[in-house]
Amino acid sequence: MHVGEFMTGTMDEVKEQVDENMKAKEYRDPTQTLSDAPPSLQSVTATNVNLVKIQPTGAKFQKYCG
Repeated sequence: MHVGEFMTGTMDEVKEQVDENMKAKEYRDPTQTLSDAPPSLQSVTATNVNLVKIQPTGAKFQKYCG
């Protein structure tokens, strides 16, 4: 089932907030912008990546970071 609702308020509240945001000088219309590119693979090293291994153990899950 799909319900067209906002997580941050009603339609009127969200519209009011968007209208207020649009007044700011630094506002950029999200439909006219591109997202930032992900980091290159060379900049990602094993020391700054959390590895997660999930093993079912009954109703619990264990997380291993390395």
